[in-house]
Amino acid sequence: MTAAQQQVSEQSGIRDRLRSYSDLILPPFRTTRPAKKKKTDPVERAFGTLYKKIRDYLPRNRTTHILRAYRFAAHAHRAQKRVSGESYIVHPVAVATMVADMRLDANAVAAALLHDVIEDTDVTLDAIRDECGGAVAHLVEGLTKLRAIKQKPMGTRGITPLQSANYQKLVLAMARDLRVILIKLSDRLHNLRTIQALPHARRRKIAKETMLIYAPLAGRLGMEKIRMELEDLSFAAAYPMRYRLIKDLVDQARRRRKNYMEAVITQVRTCLKDKGITGKVQGRQKNLAGIYNKMTRRASEWLDASKHHNKEKHSLHEIMDVHGVRIVTKKIDDCYRALGVLHMRMRPVPGRFKDYIANPKKNGYQSLHTTLIGPSGYPLEVQIRTRDMNMVAESGIAAHFLYKAGFFTKRPNSMPVERSMHWLQSIASSAGEGDDLLNKLRLEFSPNEIYVYTPTGEIVSLLKGACAIDFAYAIHTDMGARCVACEIDNKPAPITKILETGQVIRIFTRSDASPDFSWSSYAVTPKALSHIAQYASMKHSADLRTLGRKMLANALHAYQPQARLDDISADRWRQYLQKHGLATRDAFYEALCLGRLTALGAAFALLPSPPAGPVNALKPSLGIQKRNSTVKYANCCRPIPGDRIVAMPIKQGGLHIHRAFCSNVKGRNKEHYLPAHWENEEGDAFLVALRCHTRNMPDVISKIVNSLTRNGVNVENIITEDAAVNVRILAISLWVRNRDHLATIVRKLRIVRDITGIGRIRN
Repeated sequence: MTAAQQQVSEQSGIRDRLRSYSDLILPPFRTTRPAKKKKTDPVERAFGTLYKKIRDYLPRNRTTHILRAYRFAAHAHRAQKRVSGESYIVHPVAVATMVADMRLDANAVAAALLHDVIEDTDVTLDAIRDECGGAVAHLVEGLTKLRAIKQKPMGTRGITPLQSANYQKLVLAMARDLRVILIKLSDRLHNLRTIQALPHARRRKIAKETMLIYAPLAGRLGMEKIRMELEDLSFAAAYPMRYRLIKDLVDQARRRRKNYMEAVITQVRTCLKDKGITGKVQGRQKNLAGIYNKMTRRASEWLDASKHHNKEKHSLHEIMDVHGVRIVTKKIDDCYRALGVLHMRMRPVPGRFKDYIANPKKNGYQSLHTTLIGPSGYPLEVQIRTRDMNMVAESGIAAHFLYKAGFFTKRPNSMPVERSMHWLQSIASSAGEGDDLLNKLRLEFSPNEIYVYTPTGEIVSLLKGACAIDFAYAIHTDMGARCVACEIDNKPAPITKILETGQVIRIFTRSDASPDFSWSSYAVTPKALSHIAQYASMKHSADLRTLGRKMLANALHAYQPQARLDDISADRWRQYLQKHGLATRDAFYEALCLGRLTALGAAFALLPSPPAGPVNALKPSLGIQKRNSTVKYANCCRPIPGDRIVAMPIKQGGLHIHRAFCSNVKGRNKEHYLPAHWENEEGDAFLVALRCHTRNMPDVISKIVNSLTRNGVNVENIITEDAAVNVRILAISLWVRNRDHLATIVRKLRIVRDITGIGRIRN
């Protein structure tokens, strides 16, 4: 059989299979061009385009698989229409066509055809699994939105709990399979292309959601072409009048400067040709949403433009005065040669050169960026990259599939799929609910980033404003959790110091170290913040259980001095926990600390042999350790080891420690606090405040500081509370180990000349 006969036979078989599907009512599908030109049905035309694309790169047995999915989807959507009035099946076919343009496999194309079936019809996931296989069903499940969720108040920027849950589900699905997000972005892109039929309020809602989540996500995955179209379509949908105004003005400016840009491109081509560099030179245009974003204070401010219409950062004239040129060469060597030629012919703008070839962006983007002073003095932004880099810049993670389909001359050096998978998995592993996930995504979508180096020369990209804590967590979670010090460019520095591009960072760790809760005030990267929060939550729960166990043990001892926790039988534990609706003993200990149960009542109920008759049990004294995260020291009286103290439960869980004679304790009923005592606090430092009366002499403060320094005292601050002609009153905050250490410091200060009185500040 000849090739032509085989093609005719194949087309005939496809036509017969479509017609044999009895439940499907579709217009006749033609694989050959009709003799006379006439108007074709939109469904037939759309599927014809899709079939032509998949036939170009998929084997015959896989196209049959897609045909089966198409018939199934068309049957499921047979009675549905879009708001525009066209058959609903046109939308899934259009999405599948975009997926086929990315050269995704047959399962992804089939899933694109079926992505709305579960959500909009009565078809179940099991039916899809039976008809099209488990791989397709798995993708469709990841693309299907949740139908219901327990309602809570709206969160960030009006995002509902259902939307937040859907974003979380999407991130988890993306982390398992990148094809999910490629299909989802194609779905959103086609919806925006055909959004005109929807009411304005709904168009604006979809546009805001796109600008908040999907456009930045496409940019973070390196899909610049899709990102720009999503932004422009969202801009047009949300603010059509502004979009038309900007578009008209930009079109006028581009027409006026058409001759100028042609002259610039010709000049650049001549420069390259003279040096024997082969490359494609073309003008580069900013998308309209990007132009409008630069006119506002923040990149996303146009979403609430009605509140910020008078806060312009740049005028349109300023933005349009910057022209862009892109040079696409064959080899990396040609990129650097072209850069040298342009810098010789045109004056570069200092500080505007970036080498993303040697230091790729997080999404795998590679290019050389420079700004030159072009003809007539206009700034000229130049991008120089290879053909493969250009395809990666436009396609992002889709370049992985294009590479498999043979669209690259060789595998790109910085294929973004591995980085994207690692990023998605890190987001998914720490994904919280609602606003927590959205906040992490927005931090990750921030375009401002810095590049620092490890001591071995490996580059690490971080968000602008990151510190050494973020760097340590970026290297490895364990390094972040155990870091205690750092060196920046071979010089000791605090781990909270903000880093700058080009610095070399060395982290020092200790095996027994753990994250400090205060780090959350300095870290900016989602990974660091997430792990610090996780550790804080875990440590808080563990400390609650430890404190609750100690409270119960002390209560048992108050009733029966010989009683221990181990004496409580399993049956008594089971009966008590069941009575109070608690699942485990740990849950009981936490409830005890949170004030839901009392230690004395629990001890009486759990005692092996409760005392008969009335019991006058003394309140047990509770041992206090500073390292327990549930213990807070009151600022009103600042207790230190050696002071008589009491423990006062707080609503958030845990205890506030006060001095026994603190005014905030004296006015309380004794039932509201517990007697407490200090346990081993050796080596810990406590903040204490002293009030110092001095003569008003010029050097009195320096004398005090010198005395404290000589005795190795760490001073927090010195504040002048009051000053008269002859008298000055100072409040000195300093760190001490215990009451004896404080007494030694006070004795040293009393011998300082000009100090007339000193004592501890009491509340």
